[in-house]
Amino acid sequence: MKKWIKRTSTILLASTFLVACQAQPSEEAQRVDPLTQEESSQDSQDQAQENQSSSASKESKKSSRSEASQNSQDDRDDQEDKGDRDDREESSRRTSSESSRSQSDRRGAETDVAAITKDLEEAVASFKDQFPSAELTSIEVEAEGDSRFEIEGEDDDKDYSLTLADDLAIVEKKEEVGSANDPKDRFQLDQVISLEEATEIALKEARADQATQWELERDSDGKFYWKVDLRDGRQSKGEVKIDAESGEVVAYDQD
Repeated sequence: MKKWIKRTSTILLASTFLVACQAQPSEEAQRVDPLTQEESSQDSQDQAQENQSSSASKESKKSSRSEASQNSQDDRDDQEDKGDRDDREESSRRTSSESSRSQSDRRGAETDVAAITKDLEEAVASFKDQFPSAELTSIEVEAEGDSRFEIEGEDDDKDYSLTLADDLAIVEKKEEVGSANDPKDRFQLDQVISLEEATEIALKEARADQATQWELERDSDGKFYWKVDLRDGRQSKGEVKIDAESGEVVAYDQD
């Protein structure tokens, strides 16, 4: 009987040990589970952040599309609402820009006139070098072209003419016997207003922005006149006739 009890106890102990051994992996698994849960929680947080970032990106794109749509609508509104504040401001900016450009063009034209006036004085000096005995009877000047200056003069016996380019190179020189030469037709350049002065008077009279041609000579009434051809952009503004001694406008022939 004692042997049976001892054997039974041994069997129970062995069974208990086996049960304990089987239970141990389960406990280890339980110890590992928190780590697994932590990793799973971190993965969930990362996924949530990605979802939030994706949502923000979608909202940003949606906002951009909405803003572009609003701008397009504003543009349509501007086209439909002629004369609103935006249109008036744009019109004001264009007017200011055109005015500045016009003033700049006029300053450029005035600068050219000053240069032409100086070149004319040198052209007259060249004429006198070529024909020492001659006195001036007429002057013609072109703002553009190969033959810019044409100067004519005379003495008691002959008529003279000299044509010069814009660089004052001699283009043509003529000398011929004169007939019925009249000293009253002759003048000195310092006895009349300058080409530049005549231009300023003519531009103001015609409200033009550029002079294209000048002519100075004695008229049938015995007086000397500047005749200035004018232009505003590409449009001709006619001719202004100016008393070359007093600077008074005596006629304005509009085209």
